Amino acid sequence: MGLTDQYRYVADITDLDGKPIDQLPVQPDWDAAVQWAHFRAVRRGQVPPLMRAPSATMKPIWQHDHGEPHVSGFHVILQEPCASQAEEPAPDNGALSFTIPRTYLGAEVERCASRLVSEGKLLDGQRFLYQLSAFQKHEAAPGEADPQTPRFHVEDVTQPLPLGTASLAAHIDHAAKQESPIDPAVDASASGADMPVFIPERVINEAKALARDAGDIETGGVLIGRLFRDSESTEVFSAITAFIPARHTVADRSRLTFTADTWAAVRAAVDLRGKDEMLLGWIHSHPFWCRSCPQERRQVCPLMRPFFSRDDIALHRTVFPGAFNIAVLLSDFGEPDLRCDVFGWRFGMVMSRDFYLVGPAVTEPAHPVPGSRPALPGGEAELACTGGAIGTKPDSERCSTDTSGRKTRSSCESEVS
Repeated sequence: MGLTDQYRYVADITDLDGKPIDQLPVQPDWDAAVQWAHFRAVRRGQVPPLMRAPSATMKPIWQHDHGEPHVSGFHVILQEPCASQAEEPAPDNGALSFTIPRTYLGAEVERCASRLVSEGKLLDGQRFLYQLSAFQKHEAAPGEADPQTPRFHVEDVTQPLPLGTASLAAHIDHAAKQESPIDPAVDASASGADMPVFIPERVINEAKALARDAGDIETGGVLIGRLFRDSESTEVFSAITAFIPARHTVADRSRLTFTADTWAAVRAAVDLRGKDEMLLGWIHSHPFWCRSCPQERRQVCPLMRPFFSRDDIALHRTVFPGAFNIAVLLSDFGEPDLRCDVFGWRFGMVMSRDFYLVGPAVTEPAHPVPGSRPALPGGEAELACTGGAIGTKPDSERCSTDTSGRKTRSSCESEVS
C-alpha cells in the first residue's frame, strides 16, 4: 500500500495538574485506519472491492479553538478510482476522506510513555494527560537525501475481495440483533460504521461447549464463512458458517497461543470442507478468574466484565487485520451460561460491536457492554477521552491514560497467509 504522511507527531505529557513531564515522539501505524476507511468505501460502493487500499494520504485535523499544531483527529484520504456502482461520485478527482478520532493513537502514546516509568519520570500505574501535536516533516534541499524517503519501493499486488451476492433483508429476517452500546465519544459518527455480521447460534454453542470442557484454561478457535454484497444495495455483510476449534495450542489461565501447527490444522480443515470459505475471525474464552473472590470484591473487580487485552488486540491486529474480521469473546462470570460478546474494527480500533444471532431458539439479546473501547483490567479504559463527538471540540482538548500493567491475554506465533 502506498501511504503518504507528511507530518511527524509529538505528545506533550503532563501530570493531572498540568505540570509538564516530558515530550515524546509518536510514530503512528496507520494501516488499520486506512484499511477500515477503504472497507467503509467498499461498503458504500464508492471504490472497487479490493482486499486492501492501494494508496492513501494521512492528514491531521486541527483543534477548532487552538488550531495548528494541536490535533483533534485525522483524515484518511483514499486515492482510488470511483466504482461504477457508487451511490454518488467521489469528490476531488477520486479522493475520499474519512475521519479517524484522535484516540486512535492512544495505545501508541501509552506504549511510548512506558519508558518514562523506567526513567523515573512516571510512577508505575500513574495516570497522566497528553496533548498531541503534528508538525510538517523536514523537506530536503536540492541534492540533499531525504531521510523520510525510503530507498526501495514495494508495490502491493492487491487481491479482489471475494464477494458473493445475497439478500441482507432475508438474512435479517431470520436473525435476532444482539446490540452493544457505542462509545458516546464517537457515536455521532459511528452510525452504520459496523458491517452487519451473522453468526449461527450453533457456532456459539459449539464454542461454549469447548470452553466449558477446558475449565480454567483459555481456549478458542477460528471462524470461517463468506462475504456478500447485498442484492438490493451496496452494503457488504458477512455470514459465519463454521467454527474450527484451535488444536495444538499452548494455553493456561490467562493466555492462548496459536502455534504454526494450529494454523496448519485450520487450513487443512478449510480445504477439507471445500466450500470456498475464508477466515473471518476467531473466538477465545476467558475463564472465571474471580471464583475464589468474595462477592463484594467481584462487584468492583475489572476482571468481572468482558475485555480485550493488549495481547488480544495484538493478535487480532496481526492475524485478523481485515476491516471485516471479528473476534468473539466468551466470558465466564460464574453464571449458568457463558457471556458472548463480539469485537471488531471501528475507525481502525478494536471495539465491541453489534451482531446478528441466527437460530430458532433466539429469544434474549446479548448483554450490553459498558462502553465500547477495549476495556482493560487496571483502569477504566485504555484511553479515556474527556468527551465530544468526532468532528466537534471535546469539553477538554486533553486525554488521560495510565501506565499500569495489565493482565495479558493472548499471543500468536505465526500469521495467517
